[in-house]
Amino acid sequence: MWRITFLVLFSALVHLPSMTHAQGVEYRRVDRPTIIVEGLRIEAYLSRMAEIAEITANGGFTSPQLSAFASEFSALKQEIDNISSVPLGAIGIVSNRFRQNEFSVAGLNLSSSSISIDSGTAGQIRNRQVLDEVNVAISELGVKAASHWQRVPISGSPFVDGCAGGFNTSDTATVQRVVNQTNKVLLSIFQDLRPVAAGEFGLSQRLKVNAELDYAKEEIEILGERPRPQLSARTQRFLNTVIDPVFLGINDKQVDAATVSEAQQQARQATSALGLAYNILIGCTL
Repeated sequence: MWRITFLVLFSALVHLPSMTHAQGVEYRRVDRPTIIVEGLRIEAYLSRMAEIAEITANGGFTSPQLSAFASEFSALKQEIDNISSVPLGAIGIVSNRFRQNEFSVAGLNLSSSSISIDSGTAGQIRNRQVLDEVNVAISELGVKAASHWQRVPISGSPFVDGCAGGFNTSDTATVQRVVNQTNKVLLSIFQDLRPVAAGEFGLSQRLKVNAELDYAKEEIEILGERPRPQLSARTQRFLNTVIDPVFLGINDKQVDAATVSEAQQQARQATSALGLAYNILIGCTL
C-alpha cells in the first residue's frame, strides 16, 4: 500500500540541488507536545486580541466603548503573561524557561501594543497597526512552538552503493515493521510539503512545515537507533545505517528561504528527496 501511494505521489517530481540549514536550540524535544499545546492556549488569547483590534480599527465607537475594548485587550495581555510565567511540572526547566521567554507578552513583542481610545481617524489607524502587530505575533508563536526545540545530532553516512550489508532473513518481520514506520513518516511530511511546493502558503506557514520536516528527520533517526536486543548484530547494524536521514539523502533538506519562490523550490527539492528515500528503502528491503 505504501509503495503504491508513494509511486503515484512521486511520479511527477523533479530533483533539485540540495541546500543546508542550521537550527538553534530552545526547548527539550521530549516536551514538544506540551509546548505546542501551550502555544495553542496563548494563540486563543491572541486571536481575541486580533479581533478586538480589527473591530476598533473599523471605527464607529465612542471613546467609552473603545475604553472597554482597551481594558479587555490589556486584560488578555496580562492573562498571557500569567499563563507563560507559571512553571509546568510536566516539562523540564529549559522548556519552562522557553515558555516564559518566548510566550510572554514581551517575547511576542506586544509590550507596547494597546488599543487607542481615540474615536477619530488617528485612533483607527493606530488600532490597525495593533492588528498587524498581533497577527505577526500569532505567526511567530506558531513557528516558535513548532520549531525551536533541541535537535539530536544526526549520524550516518550518505547512501552510495549497497545497503549496509543487508539483514538476516530471520529478522525480516521486524525490519519490515521498522521500514513501514519510516515510510509513514516520509509520507506524512511529503503530504505536508506538497502544498508548499505548489506555492499555496505564506512564509510563516512554510516555516512551520520546515519545523515538521526537521521533526520527521529526527523521528527517522530515533527509529533507526532504537535498541532491539532480539535482532542479530547484522540486522541491528543494517537498521542503524539505513534508517537514517543522512543515508536516505534527506538530512540537508529544508524549507527556510527568505522568499516565497525560493521556499517553493526548496519544498520541491525536499519532496523529490523523500521520493528517492522511499525508493532506497524499498531497494534495501526487497
